[in-house]
Amino acid sequence: MAMLIDFYTGDAKRIVDAWHREGGDALADTRVVASHADLSFHLGPEELDQLVLTACELAARPPMTFAACVRGELSPDAESGIHELSDAFRDLLAEVPAERAGQLYERWMEK
Repeated sequence: MAMLIDFYTGDAKRIVDAWHREGGDALADTRVVASHADLSFHLGPEELDQLVLTACELAARPPMTFAACVRGELSPDAESGIHELSDAFRDLLAEVPAERAGQLYERWMEK
């Protein structure tokens, strides 16, 4: 199984409410979404775990899985889900030194 994944930052409740009210078009509104990263290729749990493990290595943190970074489901439905990531995920990526950010991509793609 693979997933298409988009990451949005902003107030989670406002994002979910906008999604339900207007669909994906609402998420282009900068009043709702502060920033957005589009991973428009298929990712599975193994690839997401590798991303997190690679970031852990670069940030000199103990290993963890991507599943450990998911705080919970905000809007379950049959076709898509909206999940909130934990502060641990944000903090992990923030702790990767800026000068090593390119290595995050390179090492992740190697694996």
